[in-house]
Amino acid sequence: MDSCNGMSEKKNFLSLIVVMIVILILLAMSIMLTGCTGRVSDKSESEDSAQNDTMLSSYPEYIEVETPLGTVKGAVNGDVFVFKGIPYAKPPVEELRFAPTQPVEPWLGVLDCLDYSAAAPQVGSIEGSNGESEDCLYLNIWAPAAEKNLTDSEAGAPVYVFFHGGSYSKGAGSKPVNDGTYFAEKGIILVTVNYRLNALGFMALEETMKQYGTTGNFGTLDQIQALKWVRDNISAFGGDPKRVTAGGNSAGAFAVSALMISPLADGLFSQAVLESGCILSSPVTSPYNRGDLEKSLDMSRRYAEMFGAEDSSEGLSILRKADADFLAHNAVFSLNFIDPATYSFWPVFDGAVIPKDPLKAVKEGRIAPVKLFAGYNTDEGSLFIDEDITETDYKTSAYLMFGAQKAEKILGKFPATEDHSAAARDRDLVTMSCFRAGMMEYADKLSAMGQDVYLYHYDYMTPTLLKTGLGATHASELPLFFGNAKKLDREGETLSREMHLALVNFIMNGDPNVGFERPSGLLWPKYSQQSQGDQQSEINEANTMLFSTECVIEGVAEMEDLDFIRELMFGSGMIR
Repeated sequence: MDSCNGMSEKKNFLSLIVVMIVILILLAMSIMLTGCTGRVSDKSESEDSAQNDTMLSSYPEYIEVETPLGTVKGAVNGDVFVFKGIPYAKPPVEELRFAPTQPVEPWLGVLDCLDYSAAAPQVGSIEGSNGESEDCLYLNIWAPAAEKNLTDSEAGAPVYVFFHGGSYSKGAGSKPVNDGTYFAEKGIILVTVNYRLNALGFMALEETMKQYGTTGNFGTLDQIQALKWVRDNISAFGGDPKRVTAGGNSAGAFAVSALMISPLADGLFSQAVLESGCILSSPVTSPYNRGDLEKSLDMSRRYAEMFGAEDSSEGLSILRKADADFLAHNAVFSLNFIDPATYSFWPVFDGAVIPKDPLKAVKEGRIAPVKLFAGYNTDEGSLFIDEDITETDYKTSAYLMFGAQKAEKILGKFPATEDHSAAARDRDLVTMSCFRAGMMEYADKLSAMGQDVYLYHYDYMTPTLLKTGLGATHASELPLFFGNAKKLDREGETLSREMHLALVNFIMNGDPNVGFERPSGLLWPKYSQQSQGDQQSEINEANTMLFSTECVIEGVAEMEDLDFIRELMFGSGMIR
């Protein structure tokens, strides 16, 4: 009897051991399936144990994705996967400063992508970024969780690559306004990109032209490399590399329009979004170099002299050893168009990255055949022109932007009067020349080529802006398009939904009318070319969406005045 009891106890003990082993195996398998492992290369055993204990008691906090370059770990935020600070290029330091962008090399182990990278060196700080550093070529991804991917395409989700603004001298993809959560929740992968800025990104030297066949467009080459990274890697995140929309606001719109005529960006995106800006307006926006190669080289030579450097191989070595912050902080863009900054570096029409004559390239059809979503704000110029400027200030602004002969025509056409103050005139001039004229050249050409074009006019003031007197000023539309606007009234909340869903529909389907139902229910017609010059039509078709407290379809606002400005800017070639 005692022998039988002993055998029974042994069997029970063995059974218990088997059950425990099975439980441990199942737990291990569940952890592997969730993809919630720590970074292999630098996690201690105790850290891994603590992390695993947490994960067993809650929904996974992390997700790992294997890309062709290596594995990245991101965060799980509800139905959205977020990856911050993914490297897309080698750090542009030492011998890679003032050199074309180099692709990032593969890595071993798991790369933590839970925090934003540093922003490019610049004046001021950027909320959300991890300081400033030349080691800044990183991108961020918001992707719909696999089971929540709302796209009908078996190939994957549509992708929106967004380039931030900041006059090519400041900014970062980590700004809170650029958070892509609302896009990802609707089935779109949003990618934001850091790129080199100011002198570090756009300084033009004959020495770098001799060595690399290009100069002054290193920030643009960063943007091209980011798009190549998306092409080669985005499918790992559930994206379709053939459904990429490139977009940006302000300098980001200038950037995307430059990419549309760059032979190096051919085929990297099929749709474009331009919010307030076009590279054709560079000559009036950056008057001391106007995008012109020779003027840019001359300005860069004078800037290099500050650092004791000539435009030579030895001088380039000196510049590569110079303090990065000092290089950046003395090369800023002035928001005061009456007194523009002496050293404001912008993309250069070098003939390699950007055609030497961008206007000619557009007119000859050497522009990416993409669908276009583009527009402007009513009061763009209020950010750049103070309310209390004098008539002399207005004249100064016109002369700087257009040169004496054309400026006199502008002052004759748009004089300062009791009904139209100098500030009002100058603000309208900045709005039309810097943010509308070039964009309309793109819209007309693409429409004539048979591409779908959708134009908008933003004319809404948030309660906060209403207090400033700036009106619907430059860049104020961006939070509404992203769905991230704060402190809106009821009309603003409705308008934000309207704008966000219109952009979502365009990115997903190439048409703002197809997809999610917008609050207005308005049919947004395609823009059709408004004839210019000798063939100018007296008919101004209503095919522009007015985003305001009440959305309506309107014609091109102030078309006669805009045509006058376009003729001065482009009628006899670009301003040099």
